[in-house]
Amino acid sequence: MVDKSGKMAPPTAQDAIDQAEYLGGALQGLVNNNPPAAYAGLSHGYVFVIGGQWAILKHGHWYMKGKLAYFAKQFAHFLFFAKLIGYWKAAELTIFQVKIYSRNDP
Repeated sequence: MVDKSGKMAPPTAQDAIDQAEYLGGALQGLVNNNPPAAYAGLSHGYVFVIGGQWAILKHGHWYMKGKLAYFAKQFAHFLFFAKLIGYWKAAELTIFQVKIYSRNDP
C-alpha cells in the first residue's frame, strides 16, 4: 500500500493491521460513493539484533545502536513477558535469553 507521500508502507504485521482498518473504512465509503481519504500509516519503529549483544533501534526520533539498543530491546521483551507470566518469571526468561544469545560474545 502506498501512503499519502507516495512511499510504500513497510511489510510488517503492525502495518498490515493499520492497512486492514483503513481498507475497511475505505471500502464502506466506496460503496456509498464517497472517495476515501489518503492512507496515512503510523511509524512503528524497528529493532534489528546484529548478533550477540549488539542491535540497531529506531523509533520516532530515537536512534540507538550497540549494547544500549540491545538492552532496550531486552527491556521491552521483559515488559511484554511480565504482563503474561509475571515479573519474576519474566526476569528469569530475560536473563536466560541474554545468557544463551550472548554466550559467544567477547
